[in-house]
Amino acid sequence: GCLRINDKETTSLTDNAKVEEHLGAYGMLCVEDVVQELWTAGRHFDDIKQHLCAFQLSNLKKVEGLYARRNEFGNMREAINKKIWKIA
Repeated sequence: GCLRINDKETTSLTDNAKVEEHLGAYGMLCVEDVVQELWTAGRHFDDIKQHLCAFQLSNLKKVEGLYARRNEFGNMREAINKKIWKIA
């Protein structure tokens, strides 16, 4: 993902130093803190959300081919991580 620094600048969310530098005012010291805040809709959820940039996912049909399975049910365990890496 990317962090919006101001109206014109963004930086990739690649290390904890950037998180602390730009989101430290909200108590965020690392990427895990940001994930926790978003997952639990914590008290700084709206503030953090304003600093994150949207990103586009790929079309899974194009990545896996025309006959990609649309619906997969059950516990996918590690398979879900592979699928997300393909489309991210």
